[in-house]
Amino acid sequence: IGMIDAGLGLVLLGDGKGNFKPLSPSESGLAIKGDIKAILELNTEGVKQILFGIHQQAIETYQLK
Repeated sequence: IGMIDAGLGLVLLGDGKGNFKPLSPSESGLAIKGDIKAILELNTEGVKQILFGIHQQAIETYQLK
């Protein structure tokens, strides 16, 4: 068996007091497959986006609500 290190990404919501609640991929809308090498947050004209650089794949972009 090889390394078991695959996932779809995880969003944690903080309450500002050091507590975090995990959201499932269906709740967060985040489902990234692959080896993420870089993450960049952009805020252009009030539109927030997160870009994910994935090893040997196209960049994935998610818009924040």
